[in-house]
Amino acid sequence: MDNQPDPNDVSPQQLPSTAGGGDSGLPPNVAAGIAALFPLVGGIIIWLVEKKDAFVRFNAMQSIYFGAAMLVASVVLTVVSAVLAFIPILGWMVSALLFLVLYGVAFVLWLMHLWKAFSGVRWEMPVVGAMAREQVARASVT
Repeated sequence: MDNQPDPNDVSPQQLPSTAGGGDSGLPPNVAAGIAALFPLVGGIIIWLVEKKDAFVRFNAMQSIYFGAAMLVASVVLTVVSAVLAFIPILGWMVSALLFLVLYGVAFVLWLMHLWKAFSGVRWEMPVVGAMAREQVARASVT
């Protein structure tokens, strides 16, 4: 008999922490980060799985609203670009500028949300953050 530890014997200190006691089985910052990483779809999945942790639910709802807003903005911008295409040169220049501004701002907001969520810091995006906060408050009352 040798005195080496059994690899199947796992002590409680080695088990992953689920601080906050969430339903997802993930640490709150990881669950919130996954919701932020995949706007709309990730938010929906985490929202449906997580029922206890308010931080995770807030980030999931914020991700849902952000993803939905980006989807709507993309459709609107595509229609506007199609109309602007009838204006020679100036039309495509304005269209390109609008796309750069929209996706540039969206990328910065997405990165901030991702960073703050994985850091465990509650951060509200402009407009959709307030909507997410209200939705989470309403959902926790019912």
